Amino acid sequence: MLNPRCFLEDCLRHGKIDFWATGIPWAVIAPLIDGSSFTYGPPSQAVSLFESQTRLAWDNLNDPSKKEIVCPICRTRVDVPWTTCTDGKVTSDVGSYFAAGTGYAESDFRFPCPGCGLTLRHELLRVQKFKKDVQQLLINNRPMPGTVLSVTGKAERCKKSSILLHDVFFPNYVIKLVAKHSILALADTRGKAETVTVDDVKRILEDAIATKANLQKINSRLSYTISKESKIAMRRMMSCYWSNSSVFYLDLVGAVIRQGSFIEKMHSIDWYHSPTVSATMARLIQKYYRFFTIMKENPGKTAVPTLDVDLAWHTQQLSPSVYYAYSVEKTEIFIDHDDKIEENKLSDAFEWTSKTYQRMYNQAYSECTCWYCESIRASHDSGLSRLHPSVRTVERSADRAGYPSDVHSSPHISSHNAVRNEDTDPDKQAAALEIAYMKACKRARKKGWKEPERGEYSYLYYSNYG
Repeated sequence: MLNPRCFLEDCLRHGKIDFWATGIPWAVIAPLIDGSSFTYGPPSQAVSLFESQTRLAWDNLNDPSKKEIVCPICRTRVDVPWTTCTDGKVTSDVGSYFAAGTGYAESDFRFPCPGCGLTLRHELLRVQKFKKDVQQLLINNRPMPGTVLSVTGKAERCKKSSILLHDVFFPNYVIKLVAKHSILALADTRGKAETVTVDDVKRILEDAIATKANLQKINSRLSYTISKESKIAMRRMMSCYWSNSSVFYLDLVGAVIRQGSFIEKMHSIDWYHSPTVSATMARLIQKYYRFFTIMKENPGKTAVPTLDVDLAWHTQQLSPSVYYAYSVEKTEIFIDHDDKIEENKLSDAFEWTSKTYQRMYNQAYSECTCWYCESIRASHDSGLSRLHPSVRTVERSADRAGYPSDVHSSPHISSHNAVRNEDTDPDKQAAALEIAYMKACKRARKKGWKEPERGEYSYLYYSNYG
């Protein structure tokens, strides 16, 4: 699951709430996943059914190299290339590789319509998406994206007599009663379509709520001052279009790429094959519970998960209705998982989360989660009589061929230097860290690995957000 609120709203708007309530059918999927390679091998009947219903290849590498787009002016069906970067030179910097292209998958997409000569581009497609959603609002009364869930993330009921005062619905009535004609006139000629942008939509909406006369037209009982919740609903609606022309609430391409960072880290740690995986999972579930307690007791604050907490978080979200019930029961709101946070804000929020966790539970929030350290914790939890067997077991496992020795790819999570425990004696802490570092160097030399650099060993920082 990428963004639980977005997924719920999409399911509500498109009539797919049964899909949301069902969740991922693990009982069917799990037996088809290879335990060593994690390859998903469905039966041929399932592959054929998927391809017949979606008209797509099961393996996306076998999909066509072009995508069909309908020209908004002459209605010609145009096959546009996914990418124009076809020299075959894919570098490690994938973003830079695609930046120079003009295909549909690239940021500077441009392609001439063979029917009327109009230049097809992303901004035009985003405006067209907005117009289509407006048409659905006017014809089928389907609310605009971002106008279904309240600020608490719930689809709250309102009395029929006060529906016009429902803040979440405010953007819909702005469009219906004031702005619809101006919006539908956008890009209705080739000349307009060549230059139109989402900013043009924003200006129309701003003008629509700029005068007292228009506000009175929207609702005669409406105050001349627009409420905070109504403004939030307007911003949320517009956020669905700034970089997104798909039918979904958010740009799934960018979301999947960001999620890829989390998946790579999980693959690197490989907890699945850890000899203490059960103890590790029990600890992260407890930590996840505490993480939600922090959010409940600190509304308005952004709590940032460590990698182990995020694993539990993403896992529960795969059962959307269960996660919804847990979140609402625990915090009284439907907690979203925001995967786009500015780096400086993320750092500050992580520092705050670490300090809060330390204060509430008297334990470090960010710890090393490699196999060795996890086994040491497991041995401490299970009693001293089992200490030495546990350590010997994990040493044999950690020494297996192919276990990562590069400090940047190793599965460590550590606190930012501003998140140190202020109650700990700094001299003792430094001495303990020095001993740990020397042991790490000795072990690396023994195994023929490169010794970790002092700074790298101490302060590796994790963020699954970017």
